[in-house]
Amino acid sequence: MRVSSTGTAFLWDMDGTLVDTEPSWAAAEQQLARAHGVTWGPAESAATVGQSPARTAAALTRAGVAMTPQEVLAVLVGAVAGEVARGVPWMPGALELVQECRTAGHATALVTSSPAAIADAVAAAAAEASGGALFDVVVTGDDVAHPKPDPEPYLLAARLLGRSPERCTAVEDSAPGTESAVAAGCRVVRLGGAGPDERPVVRTWASLSGRTLADLEDGWPPTPSPGA
Repeated sequence: MRVSSTGTAFLWDMDGTLVDTEPSWAAAEQQLARAHGVTWGPAESAATVGQSPARTAAALTRAGVAMTPQEVLAVLVGAVAGEVARGVPWMPGALELVQECRTAGHATALVTSSPAAIADAVAAAAAEASGGALFDVVVTGDDVAHPKPDPEPYLLAARLLGRSPERCTAVEDSAPGTESAVAAGCRVVRLGGAGPDERPVVRTWASLSGRTLADLEDGWPPTPSPGA
């Protein structure tokens, strides 16, 4: 596969965007909390969506789970990694759209707050399903000092791809992830139930189902000339 060195790069969030692992994270959090007699329901899990697992682990410790944040994180990652090992739950239309971008020669990156243990498994499953690597770069929560909503993850992905952020389109499902990408200077497709966003660099879609590369490329404000 020959990848363009100048065209738009597509930077993909993972949990909730490409794969439906957010229920697995929530189940792991709630099971651990119950084991320690801590109240942690769907509302608490929903409040952590888009945050780094390390922050979620710290929140569980503060809520009363009698473990260190590092111990909590190990339990959560182990549980979710086990679910992924049994089969990657792709979001509707997600794998097909990344494959279309790759077939057209676009550079791609996986940009996630999840640890490498999970991201690498998802990237490997995507490669197996596609007959070759779908992502040129994988940026995980292990790779940055400041996770989403800080711009560092997207700035790092753009740099590793040799692009200016203005030549990148991020696909996200959470508010922290969207803010991370916008702060980095990327265009953003925000998925899910968010209402319209007035910023010209953000568009909102219900999902990736039925979407095409043309949908990702068309209708954005002008960007700088290639070469960055």
